[in-house]
Amino acid sequence: MIDGSGNIYVSGTANVLGATADYATIKYGPDSNVPEWVAVWDGPDNRVDMPADITLDDSGNVYVTGLANFINPGAPGPMLGNYATIKYGPDSNVPIWVAEYDGPPNGVDSGTALALDNSGNVYVTGHNNAYVTVKYSQCPVSADLELGDSWTYQNLPGQTGSTLTAGVSITDDPMSNSSYSYAWEIVLPEDVSLAPTTAAGGGVGDASWTLAARGCDEPAGLSDSGQTFKVRVRITGDDYGNTGVAEAEFGIALLGDVSNDGVVNVADRSITNAFWRTGSAGAFTLRDCDVNCDGVVNVADRSIANAIWRGLLGQNSVSAPCPLR
Repeated sequence: MIDGSGNIYVSGTANVLGATADYATIKYGPDSNVPEWVAVWDGPDNRVDMPADITLDDSGNVYVTGLANFINPGAPGPMLGNYATIKYGPDSNVPIWVAEYDGPPNGVDSGTALALDNSGNVYVTGHNNAYVTVKYSQCPVSADLELGDSWTYQNLPGQTGSTLTAGVSITDDPMSNSSYSYAWEIVLPEDVSLAPTTAAGGGVGDASWTLAARGCDEPAGLSDSGQTFKVRVRITGDDYGNTGVAEAEFGIALLGDVSNDGVVNVADRSITNAFWRTGSAGAFTLRDCDVNCDGVVNVADRSIANAIWRGLLGQNSVSAPCPLR
């Protein structure tokens, strides 16, 4: 499938191994054999998933349909399988929504072709014991993802006590599911290899996730170039299987960089000392000077800043200011 800009989209079967296989959808630019993105989708039961057709809409969104959760004829029990139709955006391998159809009598339902009308409705045709056509009226779950703060600090060596909480709330669901499942992930900056750790939540049934920044003796958990981290969650309706994606950005700051100039030095110590003694330090705020993120500015923050200045508290440095500060 080729869009109006010459980008090429293909879909096929990947990871074929015994009784398992996955949808694989790839986008190539018009002048390169290097994929711009690759989307591999494994159905919820880790069975055989085989795409059969692919199409695009006028906005560049990608639609793939086929057979999912198929149990091979040689396996014990009845043959099973569902239609599975997936929508991707033009620039992301994260599904916007996934719709499955399991028709009566719960046998093999295989989607073979799909098309769109001028209103964006999606039509999938295929067969079970007869020809079956399904219409989807583009009904994704809409949700907001809110963070308790826009940044957090790296904490003391070997500790992960500086946290923020991401919470998701459903704002619209045309299907009115009674409950939802959540798939949480962190998108790391290019120069970060250690993700924040989980302090609480973040499970399939959790509508919130509390993350803890790595310790300041773990420099691979900090972006030297000042790039942001991203929390992303995919919401799936438990009753009807429609989905939505929400995300939000946050930064992780170097512990003690009160002035946000990319280095920890005597300036940070002076600001923190002034704030500790007099309750103010020019334009700098309580949050700037709360080095250990405990909600108060006191002797603990002064001690930490002094230790960092002497080089006794971690070995990190950064080449750009704290993101989102």
